Amino acid sequence: MHGGHVNPSGFGDNVVARYTSGQNWTTSIDIPKDHGEGSYWYHPHYHPAVNTQLYGGLSGFMQVGDPLSKVPFFKDVPRNLAVLKTMQVETDPVSGDYELAAVNGNFLGLHSLAPNRASMFTLNGEYMPTVDVAKGGWQSLTLSNQDNNYYMNISIRHKQANGEWLDLPLYIYGEDGHQYPQIRAATHGALGYAQMPGENATAYRQSQNLISLPAGKRIDLLFYLPSGEAEIVSSYRFASTSGEEYSINNLRFPSNEYADLSSANVLPEDPLSGPGPIARMKVGGEQSIPSFQELDQTITRANRGIKVQKITPDTRPSNYDPQAVPSVNLYKKDQNGVDEWQPIRGVN
Repeated sequence: MHGGHVNPSGFGDNVVARYTSGQNWTTSIDIPKDHGEGSYWYHPHYHPAVNTQLYGGLSGFMQVGDPLSKVPFFKDVPRNLAVLKTMQVETDPVSGDYELAAVNGNFLGLHSLAPNRASMFTLNGEYMPTVDVAKGGWQSLTLSNQDNNYYMNISIRHKQANGEWLDLPLYIYGEDGHQYPQIRAATHGALGYAQMPGENATAYRQSQNLISLPAGKRIDLLFYLPSGEAEIVSSYRFASTSGEEYSINNLRFPSNEYADLSSANVLPEDPLSGPGPIARMKVGGEQSIPSFQELDQTITRANRGIKVQKITPDTRPSNYDPQAVPSVNLYKKDQNGVDEWQPIRGVN
């Protein structure tokens, strides 16, 4: 249970346990009352072959609790899940057919990865799917990057009546299995860099509404989806409001081939061009996009309705309020400026 705070030994969440054909093994994972509520994932952990197992698809999604049930304003919004996975693909040297490629040489009889191998990114098991959404409006979307290598930088954009693309505002209410006490606008996203013209200096800027999704990452989002066409895209360049171009240097699945200058987060004619959007959405209904100010005001109203419980590292599970979102300050200092909480495990 990736990221879970559960029993790691015996028949629990034991990452070093091994079993083979002819053996029976039942894993039992007890979720404590004070466990973080949100998005998790699980995968096998056989150390000589974790890469091969993941690239072969051996992983799944898990959610603990229902975080949005603690946000009265959004408790009934549609919940959407986007499990992103990578599979390495190569051609069989005899038949020429496409097949899954191994990561660790000829382990399990699969061919080793070739320099010209292809990476296939899937969303919920499909390659570049088109999703039919019955009606637009506020939506919840959980992004789960179930990979141990590739990064993606995710934004959601909507096609306007004039054919131009508009990047939709994104709001984060949880990540890595923990719910935020307050919903936050994604105004400080992926970090980009640019070489300043005529200067021996590099400038850095954070993007807006562009979510950096490294391997194993889970992000819980809210966004307003207008009717019409929309896309989930991954971008490795973005433009500032004044037009400067910034690059993001991490392992990639770019959608930039489908970009145009009307998008604030992706630019055309990008040398990192990819095959297109991760997914397309056809949205029914007659919902138009409110102003960004109106969306921010809605989030502010929703935050006022969240019941928050202030806790400390000493709060016992029996004292947790199941109807409240816990909030802890691990960096609290006393009146003398000394850290109030010290790590249990020291440095030798």
